[in-house]
Amino acid sequence: MENLAELMKNPFKREDFDVHKYWERNKKVGVFGVPYLDAELHGIAKTDLVLIGARSGAGKSSLAKIIYNANDKSKTALFSLENYDGDVEMSLLRQEYAKLTGNWINARTWQMEDGIKIDEKALNLAVERVKEQLKGSYIFGRVPPNDEPEKQVWTIDTLSEKIIWCATRGIELIIIDHLDYLDRDNPNESDNAHITELMKSIRTAQEIGSAVVAFSHLRKPMGNVENLVVPNENEFIGSSNKVKQATQVIMFAPANDGNAQEGFGTWCCIRKNRNGGIKNQAAKLFFMPATETYKDEYELYTINYAGTKTTGPLNDVETPGFAPTGDGKIFRF
Repeated sequence: MENLAELMKNPFKREDFDVHKYWERNKKVGVFGVPYLDAELHGIAKTDLVLIGARSGAGKSSLAKIIYNANDKSKTALFSLENYDGDVEMSLLRQEYAKLTGNWINARTWQMEDGIKIDEKALNLAVERVKEQLKGSYIFGRVPPNDEPEKQVWTIDTLSEKIIWCATRGIELIIIDHLDYLDRDNPNESDNAHITELMKSIRTAQEIGSAVVAFSHLRKPMGNVENLVVPNENEFIGSSNKVKQATQVIMFAPANDGNAQEGFGTWCCIRKNRNGGIKNQAAKLFFMPATETYKDEYELYTINYAGTKTTGPLNDVETPGFAPTGDGKIFRF
């Protein structure tokens, strides 16, 4: 009891605080590859659990690949649970082939090789480049329907095993695309219980030492859709435990404007930040479908909490196409 009384006098032992241990525990381990997010959040910290919610058509899988490609692949794992094995690699191959030939082939056409006139020399060179890029990489996807179908079941237990496997091999950043494609370990489990258990399993990665960026569906907007400009954190499918467990919450939604040449408008809003200082601000990003990237330029708007009213653009914003990682390296995107 004496020890307890002493502990209660100074429960956190402030005198033992070590600034260098704190910095090591929270060191920067990656970037978003999205100029606005890297400017606002300065990248991804080792202790981050970033929850990204996006409405249908906002490009969740494209954003997951953008984050993956912007980081050191030997220290980053991508769980592409919406895609089958090989989809991510073929997306990278399409981009490399286009860089070599100047021919940006439609992603759907590329997937099926439908009427494509292939430059075999360029294709072979693109394949070699992608193989080099993916050397030592960690990508997990669903298997094709006729190839070992029992392995298509991804439950929380399956994810937890893979997360621990990655974290113990020095993986510093885990990207999960996306949470709503995980099957229940127990079919009778309620939504709230399932999501609570899911978020706990993801927290395991942080305890071991890996940052997590996880994507999730949002509810379909109800009522006057035209007034629902930018989502808020109450729109996640399931319980509020997703938001409670996250250190950062970022929302994406299509702006329903733009074109393939100038970029399609996409709303982006930081709704929760572990360091506080949330602004009544949203950014309109411009997604380039051919290259599957966001333009460096974006527009800033003020926005109310409900996400129903925006004012702007406030000013022209231009950011450089690179972000420092804190260890002297530069990741270009």
